[in-house]
Amino acid sequence: MLEVSFVDSLTDAEIDELWAMYEEVFRPLNRKSPCRQSFYEEEFRAAMTSPKFRKMGVYDNGELMSMAIWCRDLKQFPWLSRDFFEAEYPDQYASDGITYVVALLVKPEAHRRGYGSAGAKETADEILAHGGMMVVDVCEANRDLPKVAAEHYFGQYANVKQIELGTQTYWGLQFTPRAA
Repeated sequence: MLEVSFVDSLTDAEIDELWAMYEEVFRPLNRKSPCRQSFYEEEFRAAMTSPKFRKMGVYDNGELMSMAIWCRDLKQFPWLSRDFFEAEYPDQYASDGITYVVALLVKPEAHRRGYGSAGAKETADEILAHGGMMVVDVCEANRDLPKVAAEHYFGQYANVKQIELGTQTYWGLQFTPRAA
């Protein structure tokens, strides 16, 4: 039986399992981008025990299949410019109405069982109830993810407008000695 529920506390074993899932998803991305795409382990573990981070699990007969993790306290993310959000979305910023999605972790067997959209309605309801603004960041390797999420998952529960908030490009300037 499939169940979607918000999780207030996790055991150490559950955090270990989630960390393994997180590492499996994000390690390859960290190798494709000069910008860190994930938490370090100590940051992840702190987030999993913090009440500021909302965790929504999808369970199949009690077995964790996926976990979505988000937070509305933008101060938790030093890489996000609070000045930007305050200037561009002042009402939502002032009311903690901007939800930053940290991760969506899905076991491979959950994909095989067709659980990809499980939790989409609960996520849309949560975002609508808290300001209506979801923020995700993706590296170039996952550039289509927001579009897929908006059109195939959340779009059946809410009108979703995609807004590219900004991009940042890293350049390398490689130096070699001049010929004498």
